[in-house]
Amino acid sequence: RGRYDLLKDIQRSTRGGGAQASLADQAREMDTMRSTVSTLEQRVQDLEARWQELTMKMEREIQAKVELAVMDLLSSRQPHPPSSSSLQAQYMGMPSLPTSIGDAALQIQRAERSFGSIGR
Repeated sequence: RGRYDLLKDIQRSTRGGGAQASLADQAREMDTMRSTVSTLEQRVQDLEARWQELTMKMEREIQAKVELAVMDLLSSRQPHPPSSSSLQAQYMGMPSLPTSIGDAALQIQRAERSFGSIGR
């Protein structure tokens, strides 16, 4: 602002050789943008595939935990439930399970709301 000495250097892009340089710059910029868009599209596809993979894995783990909780609940109603060490080995690597029948029933109700009732 206020630099009147620079006004003489301003050229319209439709005059002289300025348009050719501008077109070449625009072409390079378009190629760069196309490359970036292509890279981002591939990344989105990779992320979607990973999302699907993790979703399926989580669904399998939740289903397995629900089945183990149901088996634990049913076995605790038998006269001689299995020992806690055998249950710990059975649930190795799984998140903690309910410690009472009331907790198990609550988890089953939550699972049924999430997955629908199984076998009913």
